[in-house]
Amino acid sequence: MNANQDTFKIKWTFYLLLVVLLTFSACESSQTIELYVSVEGNDGAGGSITEPFATILKAVDAVHKLRKNGNSNPAIVFLRDGRHQLNQTLVLGIVDGSPAPSELIPLEKYGAGQSGDQAYITFAAFPGKHPVVSSGIPLTRWKLLETPPSELPEKVAGKVCGADIPEGLDRFYTLYDSTGRLNRARDAGFSPVQPGGHRTSNFPSGSLKNWDNISDVEIQIRPSRAWVVNMLPLAYVDESAGIAKTSVSATYIQYPVNGAKVYHNIIISNPEGGVAHGEIAKSQSGAYRPNIEETEMDSNLYYHSTNHTWVDEHLKRMRAIGKEKASLLADPMFKDPANGDFGFKEGSPALALGIEELDVSKMGLLVK
Repeated sequence: MNANQDTFKIKWTFYLLLVVLLTFSACESSQTIELYVSVEGNDGAGGSITEPFATILKAVDAVHKLRKNGNSNPAIVFLRDGRHQLNQTLVLGIVDGSPAPSELIPLEKYGAGQSGDQAYITFAAFPGKHPVVSSGIPLTRWKLLETPPSELPEKVAGKVCGADIPEGLDRFYTLYDSTGRLNRARDAGFSPVQPGGHRTSNFPSGSLKNWDNISDVEIQIRPSRAWVVNMLPLAYVDESAGIAKTSVSATYIQYPVNGAKVYHNIIISNPEGGVAHGEIAKSQSGAYRPNIEETEMDSNLYYHSTNHTWVDEHLKRMRAIGKEKASLLADPMFKDPANGDFGFKEGSPALALGIEELDVSKMGLLVK
């Protein structure tokens, strides 16, 4: 009897312990992973609210280790106040996303949405805090240079400021002040003298030089498509042959601009608005379509019956680079366009621009 009682007690204790462990395990498996990052933290810490990490990269690395160990719970990385510096690219991969197809996951219209059962990382400000995540490097103590660098023209004397570059920063391609990104120094530009290749440009004499820091120089290319802009690092310049090569390929082959001209046209936008000339214009040969800033344009008449904002913006941009100086925004004053009479009424601004009337009666599909 005593032996049976002891056996019953042992079994009961085992069953009770098993139930407790299973209950605890179930609760733990549904918990969201919470990690904390503070600019005053320590990457050697555990990432808890009392012992936060110092960097976002360390928090992501900690989540990846949990994923490898089979933890697929959603993870939230809370950021404390301060400027969280990224000194290398933050790489997020498939392991950081939802395992379910995207079309099966309902998303909020704005924001990150609600946490679900997906295995993913959410970066969030700690309640009441306003952290800043940036990879920028502050440059301070700017001074006006009395003597500009020898590589610059004399006319910039007294207009160039300099600052010491922090140690470890080899090169950078963008610079910002309190108002936004600053324009990079550039020359007047050029059109290739003959067709080149995806990495080859045939430039006019004197347009490019074999600078000592050639790898620091980039050329901006609009390779015959107005919707494409390439920033390509130079790799090689032969000044005598007029050939330059880039270390990265352009989207399209680089062609010259052969006398594209847009003069004495009437451009009327549809009621939904539009973009002037589609921002492109065909060359006379029809071989390429140079971007509009490389096209001669003037004495054109623009009109939109309800919204001429796009015209104002186009003319402002073109006049800033010496084009469209005589062009106008005005009603062309057609005689009876509804019935196909596109002659000009007396006083039409089109006549003042030298635009000739067109007889459209013999244009298009004619019924005999």
